[in-house]
Order: sequence, then C-alpha cells, then structure tokens
Amino acid sequence: MSAKESTAVSSSIKYVNVKLDVLFSILDFFERRSSSDQRVMGTLLGTHDAGGVIEVTGCFMVPHKESDVEVAVDKMAAHKMFELHKKANPSDTIVGWFATGNVINEHSLLIHEFYTTACVKAPVHVLVDTISKSNRRIDAKAFASSPMGIPLPKYTQGHMFNPVPLNIIQHASDSTAISTFKQNLGQKDTSVSATNDVEQVKIACESISNQLDQIIQYVEEVLCGKRTGDSNVGRMLTDLMMNLPQIDPEQFKETINASLKDHLMVLYLSKLIENQITIQDKLLTMALET
Repeated sequence: MSAKESTAVSSSIKYVNVKLDVLFSILDFFERRSSSDQRVMGTLLGTHDAGGVIEVTGCFMVPHKESDVEVAVDKMAAHKMFELHKKANPSDTIVGWFATGNVINEHSLLIHEFYTTACVKAPVHVLVDTISKSNRRIDAKAFASSPMGIPLPKYTQGHMFNPVPLNIIQHASDSTAISTFKQNLGQKDTSVSATNDVEQVKIACESISNQLDQIIQYVEEVLCGKRTGDSNVGRMLTDLMMNLPQIDPEQFKETINASLKDHLMVLYLSKLIENQITIQDKLLTMALET
C-alpha cells in the first residue's frame, strides 16, 4: 500500500462504535493477565462499512512479550483465534487491535504494522486506560495511523496516530447487568444474586416511575417560576411526548396485562420444564445406581 493510499484509507475512518461488552472483555483480560505483564493487547473484530464507520462487536487477547527494547506477538495464536471466531461469526473481520494503558510508543507502531497486513482496510487502534488518574474512570480512545514525512526511498517515513471519535454502544440488557453489578458496590460482600424476569420488570417500572416523578417536579417548578427552564430539556420533552403512541388508556392497560400474562405463562412453562428435566435426571441416576 502506497503512502497516498494509506493516508486516504486512514482519513476515511469517521468514527468507531464499540460495544460495551467489548470493553468489559478487555478489562477481564487485564485482570487475568500474568503478573509479569504490564499491559495486554489483542484483536478487535467487527465490520468496516463503506461510509467509514467501524463497528467493534468482539475481541480476543493475543499473547505477546514486551520489553524495553523489543516486542514479540504470537501471530500463530492470533490466526487460530480468528479462525475459530469466523466459524461462529462469518461476517466479522479484523478491524484493528486494542491495548491497555494510556501511552502509544514505538512498540505500538510495530504492532500496528502487523495488523495493517491482517486487515482488509486500515486498522484502528483502541487504547483502554483501565484506571484514569484524572477522573477515576475507564477511558477508551481510538486512533488511526497515517504516514508522515517525505515519501522517497532514501528518506525514513514515519507514522502518526491521529485520534478518531469513539462511541460506546450500550444496550438495554447492558444497563440491566450494570445495575445488578452496582448493588453491592463499595461493600465487603460483593456477591450479587441474580434476579428473575419478574423482579427485573418490577425494578424497571420503579425506575421509570421515579424518573417520571422527577420530570413532573421539574415541569411544575418551571411553571411556578422556582426554576429557570432549559430550552434543550423542553425540546427533549416535546419530542418524547410526540413519540408516545396515541392509544386509549384502557386499551393500553389491556395490552400491558395481556403481555404480562403471556410473559408469566412462558416463565411458568420454562420452570415446569426445568423441574421435569431435574426429576428425570435424578430418576436416571437412581436407575444406574441400582
């Protein structure tokens, strides 16, 4: 790939979308690392569309050895892991690589050159700072490499990592998991029991009810002149009201009740099947023992 082509491909990356569970996987790799490793690195998997948007949907760690003077990446392990991932996710490709920490050094350039040959398009580098000293939060940044210098054979051409906008994609299921993790945050006993579907629905309804109370209180205070209204909040509330379905309250109530009954029936049948399998397993064990 020529310098001109590499620059064009690097600049074509508009932004990077990273799923939240990908960051959790990177943090898990970092926590399980060997005591001799200062950081971990690995492959980012996903899609790279024609519009310059990279969707990162998965990742895996790649073993490597790093010292002050050299770095060695286990290319064979990276290739085998990617082949296994392709069997379950044939549409995914290698879109870049990740590393923990907050520094890009000369070793990053060598690793990036390896992924340049492994990616169909220009790879993206995601740097995950596991604990930021400034705000005690987990920071993630994306970078794309572009060549710099005079593109002539007798001159040494360098590379520069340019920042790329990064968005962390969080789904509703991720919010439920995070809420569960935060239950015993800061306590000695960090074990959390998993809640069933009915409990999750109850917690979600209570959360929505509390948020509605806060919105009603805000609107009433603005109307009474106790608080200065925010035009952005007003527009958001207007859009929210416009997106509500125009349905009769009684009909809406019947729809919710019917859906809840179906949900409870499915839950009951699943528990019944689970108990039946447990009983069958115990009967089979008793028959084998006799």
